[in-house]
Amino acid sequence: MLRSGTSWGWNGMGFEHIVDPQERASDLLSAGLPVQAGLAVVTATEGTPAAEAGFGRSPVLVTAVNGEPMDGSMPTFCRALGNPEEVRDATFTVWQGGASAPAEVTVPFGCAPFRGGTDDRSTRSRPVIGPRLARRDTTSRRQL
Repeated sequence: MLRSGTSWGWNGMGFEHIVDPQERASDLLSAGLPVQAGLAVVTATEGTPAAEAGFGRSPVLVTAVNGEPMDGSMPTFCRALGNPEEVRDATFTVWQGGASAPAEVTVPFGCAPFRGGTDDRSTRSRPVIGPRLARRDTTSRRQL
């Protein structure tokens, strides 16, 4: 697929893998997130289904995908999505900063152009949990 310039199953999320939550406890707590394994969504490419669903405005922690618990690894994420040729959408269990319970968010997936090998840093995931969170303006931290 990638050789043809196409990536299957992409929705625009950029995330950090939280495999050892104790190692990242202070960062998670400072963002108001539970100390739990999962995928910290820290960016969303503008105009993608993830951005349209509200991801990327402030860090959130995905703890399950389609009901499958996340351990922070890419293989677990891919298994939860299933066959990339059949994926149309996925339901994410998401913790927002300061929330008392997770929310369920369904996001469409689709076929998207792949721009591998470029130096377009605007679409790359950048760590923003912890000290970098303070650099975001107050409005963007409240939106999701």
